[in-house]
Amino acid sequence: MNIFLALITVVFLVDIIFFAIFFDRYAVLGLLLLPILAGFLYMRQHVLKPKAIRRSFVGWRLPNAIDVSIPDRPKPAPDALIQDCFFDQGILVIGARGSGKTKSANLGILKTLDDIWPQSGFAQFDGKGDLDFYKDIVGAGIRLDRFFSSEMPYSCSTNLLEGDVHDNIDLLANILVGKSNNTDYYSDAQISVLQKVMPILFASGEPVNLRDLYAMLTNDDAAINVMRLAQASNVDESILNFAREYFEIPLFNRVMEIKGMLNKLFTFCSGPMADRLNAYQPDLSIAQAVANNERVFFHLPLSEFSKRVAEAFTEKFEVEASRRQKKLASSEHPFSLSFDDWGEFIYEGFEPFAARCRSANMPLMFSFQSRAQLDAVNPTFADTMDDHMTTKIVMRVNGDYTSRYAAQLMGRYDSVNASISEHSSEGVSMGVQSTDRFSTHDFRDLAKGEAFTSTVIEDEFGRTRNKLYRFRFPLIDTNVANAAMPEPHPINEGYGLGLWSHCKGEQPHHNVILESEAV
Repeated sequence: MNIFLALITVVFLVDIIFFAIFFDRYAVLGLLLLPILAGFLYMRQHVLKPKAIRRSFVGWRLPNAIDVSIPDRPKPAPDALIQDCFFDQGILVIGARGSGKTKSANLGILKTLDDIWPQSGFAQFDGKGDLDFYKDIVGAGIRLDRFFSSEMPYSCSTNLLEGDVHDNIDLLANILVGKSNNTDYYSDAQISVLQKVMPILFASGEPVNLRDLYAMLTNDDAAINVMRLAQASNVDESILNFAREYFEIPLFNRVMEIKGMLNKLFTFCSGPMADRLNAYQPDLSIAQAVANNERVFFHLPLSEFSKRVAEAFTEKFEVEASRRQKKLASSEHPFSLSFDDWGEFIYEGFEPFAARCRSANMPLMFSFQSRAQLDAVNPTFADTMDDHMTTKIVMRVNGDYTSRYAAQLMGRYDSVNASISEHSSEGVSMGVQSTDRFSTHDFRDLAKGEAFTSTVIEDEFGRTRNKLYRFRFPLIDTNVANAAMPEPHPINEGYGLGLWSHCKGEQPHHNVILESEAV
């Protein structure tokens, strides 16, 4: 702009000289050109220039960052940050064990969430099994309201059957029967049973749990009691008829029809942690946690039991995401869901859950150790993560397969190549070549806590650009020595329907199966 003004000034002075000496018509045209150019500059500066819509940005500051968007021309980026307005579009972290993924990246994400959204809640899912990360979170001064563990005695209690009956029918269909686009007779029959008996189970208005459902499905006396309560509660006659029709089938036939579903259901009803999954008045309510913006830590060391519990909790959060969708999600505080080392826990049908959360202002954060963990979900999951996660962070990785995936996440760039032919008549040839921004060695050579990131930034005029940075995560002060574990929670079933207690010691479902095998 300054150069342009200087040029206009020179032209104006030359025109004055020519006009004074020669009174030349071209000099007159030059003088006329001056107000035209001045008017153009005024329009460009004050009228055509886009107005700033945002002058300050908050987010996750990246200290000592280098802008490597153009790898051949790196430059310092003192203002580099992952902007808060893109947190809700997801973050993917890839890093090998020992790269600093958990204590640098994941802890940094939670610390940033605590800073930029102090009134918001989150759920942190940890599948590794150690409690160091929990202590780091508490030691960093980040508030945690609830702690659930599939193993620890000081876990909160919960009720997986808490909430609306129709939401729970969908939840049980997903975790006990399975999500699939393909249907078969047995799956449809099991879902039909849930649709017939669940309204009856909830009819009395008393709290119910999965143990009550199991007792009703496997014990005739329990089924009779539930029907009586439903009739006394003036349930619609058509609902009663559907349930009555089902319970008139002999118990043996009923159980054999749904024994696959019952086997899965029994996982939540028996065992050392089952009492904590079936509390009528639980310490941890997923609905209340989301509504009240609580912070919950889920300690779920990898096991078959933990995988089933994790799937159930995930489906409970999908119910809350659906509820937020029905309201104006943008008016709700963000409620983030962060999954650390979660590859083994992702199940068929996880992607619809993720899509629903993204549109319900429930940002998703994932961290994995390798590409193989993503491939274990399904062959396209790695590409889905690349497409849906706006911010990708890659720390040190080990294998060539994961390194090549890291290079894919950071994208490609076009470079212009010029070559001079040996034959002078052919001159210089120009070409554009598309290459990976970084080689696989760039990711293997990263130091602990060092990372590449690809993210999107918005400037003050609302324009977005993709930026890539190389940086080292700052060390977060953690007072781990004073980070105490939660106090032990006594197991208290509370007051509810109580069918399981009335049938305690009886396992008709297993007896029926044994009888069928004997026959």
